[in-house]
Amino acid sequence: MDWWNDEIKNNLITILQSIRDDRYEGVRHYKFITAYQLAIAFAQNYPEEFQNIPVEVGGKNTGVHRSLAKRITQSLIDEHVQIATWADDFVGLRITFKDDDASVIPSTDYLTLLRYQP
Repeated sequence: MDWWNDEIKNNLITILQSIRDDRYEGVRHYKFITAYQLAIAFAQNYPEEFQNIPVEVGGKNTGVHRSLAKRITQSLIDEHVQIATWADDFVGLRITFKDDDASVIPSTDYLTLLRYQP
C-alpha cells in the first residue's frame, strides 16, 4: 500500500509557504530548501502523521534507500511548487546530515531544491 496522500502533500506545501524572505515579492519571496530540510520540517510539524509513514526522514545516502526526502523529490509535483535541480555546479559543497557527518557531493550527484510558487 502506498503511504503518499494528498494530506501529506498539502502539509508539505504549507511548510514551503511558511519559508519566506520578506525582502522580496512574488516567487522570490519564498526561499529554496532541500527535500531533506523539508522532510525534517514535516517530521517536526506533523509528528503524528510522520509516525504513520513507513520510511525515515532521509539524510546520508538518501538516493540509495527509501526515505521521505527521496519521495518528496519524486512526488511533490504541484503547480505551487518550484523544483530546481543542479548537477556539477555543487561539486565540493559541504552538506551536514542528521548524524553530524559532513560529506562532499561528488560530481555525479544532484541537488534538488524546492520552494513555494504562488
